Amino acid sequence: MKLKALQQDFQAYLLGQSSDFSQAIVASNHKDNQQRLAIYKNAYQIRLIEILRKDYPTINAILGDKKFSQLGKKYLKAMPSHYYSVRYFGQDFAQFLATTPPYQQHLLLHETAEFEWALGKALDAKDAPILTLQQLTQISPDNWPKLQLKFHPSIQTLTLYHNVNQLWKAAQQDQELQPPVKRAQATPWLIWRKGIEIHFRSMTAMEVYSFHAIQSKTFSQMCEGLTQWYDEEQVPVKAIQLIQQWCQDLLINDYQLINATC
Repeated sequence: MKLKALQQDFQAYLLGQSSDFSQAIVASNHKDNQQRLAIYKNAYQIRLIEILRKDYPTINAILGDKKFSQLGKKYLKAMPSHYYSVRYFGQDFAQFLATTPPYQQHLLLHETAEFEWALGKALDAKDAPILTLQQLTQISPDNWPKLQLKFHPSIQTLTLYHNVNQLWKAAQQDQELQPPVKRAQATPWLIWRKGIEIHFRSMTAMEVYSFHAIQSKTFSQMCEGLTQWYDEEQVPVKAIQLIQQWCQDLLINDYQLINATC
């Protein structure tokens, strides 16, 4: 058997697929070929489950080590790794929890997985320049209506019913997790990276609207939409305050001036 075919057969064996790789393994005085192979297969599974545990420490804290390992084996069987890097092995974990019995009955697990994966994505995102408030103030007042903002590539947004942020903090500090709290209304969250540190905070409905509007429309059009929350005379001040907050949080990457078409 050629080396490439042998490697592919070994990979298929590790992934639980049909394979004749055992026939290429010679038995020893102490173990037969199946026993020798099982050592590699078990080590491979344990390694991937530990990667999953590292990516999702709060879910591990919620379930406990034993139940998390059982969950990890089910995930590995359903979603075998297809990447050279183990970094992406857990990227479908939230979706798996949302669609697989009995985990799909527990929204908390799905939301926690979404939150923890978003933290990882924010940390891994590429570096990009940060636009300062001073740079924005240099834009001519005549051009502000045409302003459109671009945000830092590390930014992640999601919506959660549970107090996942508090559970995550407790897990990070090895504290006992308190019973989760589910709110009647979902809360939007913003996650981003400042330097090498991850930050997150909740967002109001007004900020969520503005965050999306200023990227796809213009400052002028965003202000028109803000009349849902404020009187017309208040809108300019509130809009500027919001942009100041984004600058303080180091969220803005760049800007452009466009001519609105509608």
